[in-house]
Amino acid sequence: TSTGPHDFNPTEQDARLVSRAELFLVNGLGLDESKAELMKRGSGNANLKIIQLGDRIPKDKLCEGFCNDANHG
Repeated sequence: TSTGPHDFNPTEQDARLVSRAELFLVNGLGLDESKAELMKRGSGNANLKIIQLGDRIPKDKLCEGFCNDANHG
């Protein structure tokens, strides 16, 4: 795809899905939290739990931009 997380614009169908969801999994790491919060507020689903998966990656395993780790197995 030629779009990234900053290009995502939720549709009405996306809002309907979020309104019925219990969990909303997002990358986090500064990529999509604001869109997730907007979708949560717009959905009217106050019980929706947003999980930022990037928070679960050890900091020493994160890199910015293109990363090449020859030891990735």
